[in-house]
Amino acid sequence: MRNLLQVVAPKQEKKTDSSDAQVEERVKAALEADRALADSSITVKSVNAGVVLLSGKARTLSDAYRAVDVTAFVPGVRRVASEIESPDTLAMTNSGGAAPTTGGLREVGGARHLDHDCGEGAADRE
Repeated sequence: MRNLLQVVAPKQEKKTDSSDAQVEERVKAALEADRALADSSITVKSVNAGVVLLSGKARTLSDAYRAVDVTAFVPGVRRVASEIESPDTLAMTNSGGAAPTTGGLREVGGARHLDHDCGEGAADRE
C-alpha cells in the first residue's frame, strides 16, 4: 500500500472546499484523461472530506506514483491515500536505463507506503 499526503495550509483550506462528489468526478476525469495510465486499472475507491483513496492495479510502480500525483493536483483534493497494487519496479526511462525504485518508499508492518508533501500551493489550484 502506498500513501501520499497533501497538506493544505489552514489559511488556504476554504479555497479547496468542494463536495466529495465533485472531487470524485474531477479525479476520475483526470485519471481517465491521462494517457500514460491507460494500461493500468486505477480507480477512486472513496472520497471523504477531500481525502481521496485510490485503488486498483498499476502496470508499473511509475504508474502508481503518477496516479497519486495526478490526483494530488485536482482542485479540492486535500490528501491522497493509495491502495494501488503495483510491481516493485519503475517504468524504463527514455534513455533506456532503469529508474531508481526506492525514493520515498518505506515499509511499515509489511506494507509499503509512499509519503509525499505537495506543498502549500496546492490549495491555490481551485
